[in-house]
Amino acid sequence: MRRAKLKQARGAEPDAEHPSVAGADFLLSIVETHKTRRNGNVIGMESGLKAQQELDKIEEQISRLESLDGQSSETHRQIQQLHERLKDLRREVSSHLNAWERTNLARHPQRPYTLDYVERIFTDWSEIHGDRGFRDDPAIVCGMARFHGDEVVVVGQQKARDAKQRVYRNFGMPHPEGYRKAMRVMKIAEKFRRPIFTFVDTDGAYPGLHEHFGCKMNSVGINIYPDGEWV
Repeated sequence: MRRAKLKQARGAEPDAEHPSVAGADFLLSIVETHKTRRNGNVIGMESGLKAQQELDKIEEQISRLESLDGQSSETHRQIQQLHERLKDLRREVSSHLNAWERTNLARHPQRPYTLDYVERIFTDWSEIHGDRGFRDDPAIVCGMARFHGDEVVVVGQQKARDAKQRVYRNFGMPHPEGYRKAMRVMKIAEKFRRPIFTFVDTDGAYPGLHEHFGCKMNSVGINIYPDGEWV
């Protein structure tokens, strides 16, 4: 029904300008029919996750359409309408999840992390390492990139998906040097007047001790030597 009304309002078929537009329109129609709440059926968490994955694939297809050259104004208008429908569908799917389902969705092992966003949103990514005082902290990733051609700075916590990477990233829990690295990069952004994108995804700062060069460091950056002396 909704698709028919859109076609009637446009006065032409959505594939009049580009066949791929019709393909994306068809996929969105399938999700609208089967994954939204119709006739009293409520979306469950598993169904909602599948719908989100399908919408992600459709969004990638629409993004590829936008990057094509030589498109008419009518095609651009149709692509914009697809974006609006996609946004409405995401809102429709997420609105039916209860509080616990939302929590499980936020903790889903396949959810995107900072570097996943960097790969999909930014170009010319160049990571910056170290705090220039102690060491690098893999739990926080910082770097320079371009966003729609504009030079920006990205700072975010990074978790991992396998056991080896989780240990390397310390499960996304930063040490003091990680925060110092973030401050260093933010000062670079301030100096060169670049916008900062931040991705907050952490259980909090690392609360324990770790050894380095015969001493230990606690979560606030105070070195504790074996004899108990604090420096």
